[in-house]
Amino acid sequence: MDDQAGSGTELFGRESALTTVAHHTAAARRGAGAQAVVVRGARGCGKSSVLRTAAAAESRAGTTVLTAAGQRERAPLAVARRLLAPAGITVPELTGETDVHRVYCQLWRDVVALAHRSPVCLVLDDLDACDDATVGWTDFVLRRLAHQPISLVLSQSGALTVDLAQAHVVDLPPLTAPQVADMIAATLRFPPDAVFTALCLRLSGGNPRHLTTVLADLRAARALRREAVELVAARRLRDRPEHLRAIATALVVVDRPELVAPLAGVSARVAEDGMSLLQNEHLLGEGLPDHVREWYRSGVLDVLGPAEVADLRHRAAVVLDESGHDVRVVADQLVHLPAVDVPWMSQVLHEAAAGGPPRDAARYLRRLVELDPDDVELRVNSRPAVPPRPAARASTWRPRSTAPPTRPARRSRSSTR
Repeated sequence: MDDQAGSGTELFGRESALTTVAHHTAAARRGAGAQAVVVRGARGCGKSSVLRTAAAAESRAGTTVLTAAGQRERAPLAVARRLLAPAGITVPELTGETDVHRVYCQLWRDVVALAHRSPVCLVLDDLDACDDATVGWTDFVLRRLAHQPISLVLSQSGALTVDLAQAHVVDLPPLTAPQVADMIAATLRFPPDAVFTALCLRLSGGNPRHLTTVLADLRAARALRREAVELVAARRLRDRPEHLRAIATALVVVDRPELVAPLAGVSARVAEDGMSLLQNEHLLGEGLPDHVREWYRSGVLDVLGPAEVADLRHRAAVVLDESGHDVRVVADQLVHLPAVDVPWMSQVLHEAAAGGPPRDAARYLRRLVELDPDDVELRVNSRPAVPPRPAARASTWRPRSTAPPTRPARRSRSSTR
């Protein structure tokens, strides 16, 4: 089960969901018309906690409870096999010649026979991570519950190959501000004010697991640390579709909405809709204090690997340059690349150093020195712009005339890439 919230906090705001699930499992236990229940929501929103609580309540009521969770298996009926094995029900291997419907019927008969001894509650967490045959059997079962003393409780985060049309759906929305305040008070042992509550709500998106991460860090360190903010930012974005992750990372890198579409590889309309969603759900750190927002946006890039970040920054540099942006804006992307090995790139860094403030020039030229420490001319040219380490503060601001002379206009990248 996917929700690993801190003890005592995972069920904040989920009372209504627990009541609904309990209503349906109790009806099934009495044979009063069972209906499957699907608990839906984002990862970390409390689905697993709701299912665990429901399973524990049914077990105390004398129900035979069988539980399993999807783990992205592909073998047919792998999850059903784990679910039913504790009850002694044998799930056969499926081959190309197997009559799947007949297998489904036999497994259903075995579950009904078990229910004649005591009510049965089948609990399947992360149904969307189950193998297709298990999902198919689950749909088969929920259509046959009728008046059997059998309850079926499921959780779902992603799309399914079946529609589960006959199941009762319980959606777990993000926590509200009052619920976040209650969780803060219970975790940190003090009543938060509206400003602090809003900060935690924006950071976590109202997701109990992410909020638990933030509060645990605050309790341990007595301060909000960069590591916790970056972790939450990456976790929140990893749960989103690939195209939305691409839009978010592109926007963080260039911070120019008009360039997001080509960088993310989506249409202008998709980019616009994606940026609107990211803003509305505070997935880019909007509304946070400036330094926390910087940490958050840094965490957004953690959804990419180092090579992917380098590729994104390289493409950003090209798009920015072709769009006619200031040379220093292009250089700000190049300084992050692991290699500046194309002539136009080093020329951009030289031009940016020549035309910008000494502090920026130092950054650009240091990067060139790092890449080619044996270039004597470069080291000599970089000295006026690089502030001496132990020197007085005034030495960090040198007259613009001391910057290296401007080089000739950049050559076309098409001939040098």
